[in-house]
Amino acid sequence: MGKLIKLAKSGKPYALRLAVERLIPARGARDRAVAFELPGVAVAADLATAAAAVIGHAASGDITLSEAREFMALLEAQRKVMETTDLVVRLEALEAGAGLPAVTVRDEYDPEVKARVRRLLSADPRLAPPEGR
Repeated sequence: MGKLIKLAKSGKPYALRLAVERLIPARGARDRAVAFELPGVAVAADLATAAAAVIGHAASGDITLSEAREFMALLEAQRKVMETTDLVVRLEALEAGAGLPAVTVRDEYDPEVKARVRRLLSADPRLAPPEGR
């Protein structure tokens, strides 16, 4: 390292480059900014389309396999958030239908989530709230 530093100080371009690479690590492929067209994900069904797009970009070489895995992990996290939100809203609706005291986690839920849960609950007569509620 001492010799490398001495050569870098004397102006040798290869030594300067090597010294700088050791001092300031180059951004790896994992950290590069990736820009490609990814379909929007508004509902859980959109996740399959987005996942197919990620796989397609990896297959065509637009992104690396490790980048594709990271995007898939992001999509999985988004799926979990959507699933949890749906479950909380459904649970609150079921508890309200059973006359149980409401435990509100958040004052406002996404209106689309509320509408989707209402449709799911109304589709199954066992889950419909009793008359007058």
